[in-house]
Amino acid sequence: MVKAIKGFDSNMKCRGFQYKVGESYEHDGEVVACRSGFHACKVDDPLAVWAYYPPINQKGGLNRYAIVDLGEPVEHIDKLVSGSIKIEREVSLSDLAGMVGCGEHAATSGPRAHAATSGDYEHAVASGSCAHAVTSGCDAHAITSGDYAHAITSGFYACAVTSGSYARAVTSGGGATTIAAGHGGKVKAKSGGMFAQEWKGGRIISNACGIVGRNGIKADTWYRCEGGKLVETD
Repeated sequence: MVKAIKGFDSNMKCRGFQYKVGESYEHDGEVVACRSGFHACKVDDPLAVWAYYPPINQKGGLNRYAIVDLGEPVEHIDKLVSGSIKIEREVSLSDLAGMVGCGEHAATSGPRAHAATSGDYEHAVASGSCAHAVTSGCDAHAITSGDYAHAITSGFYACAVTSGSYARAVTSGGGATTIAAGHGGKVKAKSGGMFAQEWKGGRIISNACGIVGRNGIKADTWYRCEGGKLVETD
């Protein structure tokens, strides 16, 4: 058996198939990369899984990940394909960041070039389209500047900032700041402040800011800017 990392949607499904931690599955039929069988990414390149299951999915929910065991996998570009799989244990975004390393800043540029850190005061910056940044330490900031490039932080006083179109910013630590400055951006926070912009015709037409717990702003709820106000959204 070979250990790997597999991505799922918010319901622990992959391509409509339901998985469960602790369960084993066998594929009936031929195993073909990108078509059939069980697919996962190598553990020595954990962020490769974000190319298939980015931190935030198109519905605004958080995707999920797990360490899995594959039986006699075949290597195909950046992933492994097998006819059998066991879902060993679920891992969090913070766990993925920790697998990359801690104690140093991470900066990447280019499409799908992801960055993650897990130490206090350690920052992650990604500047390409669909290039995500995740941090898990206190005062550890995540910043992205590409379209569909998401920023997620889980430490106290850590900021998540996105400036690309349709990029999402999420913070789950206390006292954090969440900013989505691009067209179609969304923000979500457990506490602290949040800021978003409304665009039309390639121009900013309004800004909105708020603090979780004040003026009806809810924790762990997606917001976008509309008419100069933060409005709940999917």
